[in-house]
Amino acid sequence: MTPIRLAFLITCILTLGLCRGVWAETPPTAPSEEEVPVPAKESAENQAPSTEMQPEVVPAPTSEAALAPQPEQTPNADQAEQTEKPPVKRAKKDYSVPFYQQKRPNWALEISAAARSGLGNLSSISSADPSGIRSFQIQGEFQPQWFQLLGVLGIGGSGALYLTSPTNAVTQSLAGLLSYGYQARYQARWIRNQWVVPFVGYRGKVLRYQLKNDLAGTLSTQGVFYGGMILLSALDEASAAEMYANMGVSRVYLLAEASSLEGSDSNITLKGSTYFFGLRFEF
Repeated sequence: MTPIRLAFLITCILTLGLCRGVWAETPPTAPSEEEVPVPAKESAENQAPSTEMQPEVVPAPTSEAALAPQPEQTPNADQAEQTEKPPVKRAKKDYSVPFYQQKRPNWALEISAAARSGLGNLSSISSADPSGIRSFQIQGEFQPQWFQLLGVLGIGGSGALYLTSPTNAVTQSLAGLLSYGYQARYQARWIRNQWVVPFVGYRGKVLRYQLKNDLAGTLSTQGVFYGGMILLSALDEASAAEMYANMGVSRVYLLAEASSLEGSDSNITLKGSTYFFGLRFEF
């Protein structure tokens, strides 16, 4: 063996010995938690819930009434009406006008009288003075509410009794002169609580007469009438409210009327104007 080979062999032996000494001195390293595999049995036991420490859950006792089927609740009649009826919209009241003036009256009653010549001018009555005849008149009218936006229309009838003074008596009895008939009237009333109301109308009457000179018969007359009214309810609102509460009268008027009736027969000729003053009640 040559010296070179002997030196190389000795060097290899020494190097191998040093390496074995280093490996013997280095302690083995423990594997990390991530690298350590978990046995299948232990992982299953860890995943299974533990029943040893959990208390047993006992369901709450229920009564037989609670378990029984509950009957269906049906609403009574009052509740059904309340649910079915839609809400009612109330009209706003106008407090600037008295409450008794906010109602549109359907009916009217008028009482009037003529101080002189209640029949106008009568002719062909011997030894009689027509100026001594007095007239008391009563009228009733129906006033439809649907028309009152354009004014007040009244349709009705009237009756009158004519009296004479003792010195100028022309009839044989108190009821010697009577009249009755129909009429239609229009009032120019366009606003509530209107103080002055003009009116115009048409009237037809039948006059029954029995005079002192044995003249008797019936006379058909017709003609227009016109005038004006003053609202008395606006002058004393307290009395007007009391009258409405007690009697249902919503308006009281003071009126003046001029009536022109014409007609004739074989005994009497009637023409001219008669002037009436009176009161009108609407309710």
